[in-house]
Amino acid sequence: MYFFTYRGERLRKETIDTALAFCDTYLGQGLYDTGMLEKIRSSPRHYFYVIFDKDEAIGIFHCYAASGLQSAQELTDEALEVCAENDTVGIFRGLVLKEAYRKTGLADEILSCCFEMLREKEKVRVIFALAWVNSDHIPAKNILTKCGLSMHKRIHQPWKSNENLHCFACGKEHCECDGILYYKSFSD
Repeated sequence: MYFFTYRGERLRKETIDTALAFCDTYLGQGLYDTGMLEKIRSSPRHYFYVIFDKDEAIGIFHCYAASGLQSAQELTDEALEVCAENDTVGIFRGLVLKEAYRKTGLADEILSCCFEMLREKEKVRVIFALAWVNSDHIPAKNILTKCGLSMHKRIHQPWKSNENLHCFACGKEHCECDGILYYKSFSD
């Protein structure tokens, strides 16, 4: 898969360490671990890609398809306010690019392809994204709204139960940051 001139490769055994380094560096240590990435790699409904500029890894993204009920269990119960338990939904988990590749349109291109892939391959009716928020600042707000997602609700400390996550934002071992649930519905 190509995004502009950059190559996206589905997660392979040989790229797990690279993906883990991006996750730990940019998303928070402990949000993903090797075992989780192995499970993701072997799941046909997970789309975890490492993005390359020639031979250099420059980023990652992860999304997957699930049921509405599963999205409520994994994200927040409030997901069921915009989908039914048996709906097939897409969950956008993360996108990270090295600094030099940000604000180039590459992230927009990746998200657009990601959402299109979820619609075509998984026939999702809704796509969710849980965005980190610090006070009232939402770093992902512009890109999510540009891709057609709408803000649904502020979620109180959705990552607090992840005992392995060391959050870079709040500096706590058990993240105390809030999240904003975004969604995009499709009619058909």
